[in-house]
Amino acid sequence: MSLTDWSCGGWAFRTSGRPTSAASACREITPKCRKNDLLDVREVLYRSSAGSLTGDPLNRTDSIVVATPTSVTVLLSGGLDSTACLAFYLGQGFAVEGLFFDFGQASATQEEDAATAISRYYKAGLRRVRCEGLHPPTGVEVSGRNGFLLLGALMALQSEAGIIGIGIHEGTSYVDCTENFIQASQHLFDLYTDGQVKIGAPFVKWSKRQIWDYGRAVGVPVALTYSCELGRRQPCGDCLSCKDLAALYAC
Repeated sequence: MSLTDWSCGGWAFRTSGRPTSAASACREITPKCRKNDLLDVREVLYRSSAGSLTGDPLNRTDSIVVATPTSVTVLLSGGLDSTACLAFYLGQGFAVEGLFFDFGQASATQEEDAATAISRYYKAGLRRVRCEGLHPPTGVEVSGRNGFLLLGALMALQSEAGIIGIGIHEGTSYVDCTENFIQASQHLFDLYTDGQVKIGAPFVKWSKRQIWDYGRAVGVPVALTYSCELGRRQPCGDCLSCKDLAALYAC
């Protein structure tokens, strides 16, 4: 059985025989993908700012995407980014489940419907967490949102080790959509779990357009997703998520 290795934009894949969907998508998105030294498909490595591949992703605090033969719980809001994150880990051969949070957001009902449809599409499990008493603002950055979701996912985790996946990406002004946020959150996770639970953010250095292209390449069911922050028919034209979505559809 032949082994083929590909790297693209800092992500490296090893495929056996025919390329995996992830490797295929990688080549489709960026034509500069190239063969690379042997890297196991389960080691999705983060390229450092110096341009070299980091080693041993499980033991480095600068590893943004960590992958071991274990299970992944993806924070599934029903939007494009979290759905692509779910597809990403499924494409790497992990046992994946979705975790949906209803914390009083305006779009909770629509998001939950989308998350349910997406989990059924991928034949993945979906668990739901409901929190009462919170009244998050709409149409603006919600302070603590992703920190709350990550720590909530850690509390809900049903094993002592694993990966919690989150679909954040660059290009926003949100402080909790950055590498620094992921690294700081990982330090907190390490205190709680002695390094046994890792945060996976495969798109933290990608733009929204790159996630869109990746999703189309691997067959993400965009029509099932829901992203409007205001709970309206999308794209609503007002919230940031819908403005991004409208721009992507126009391309």
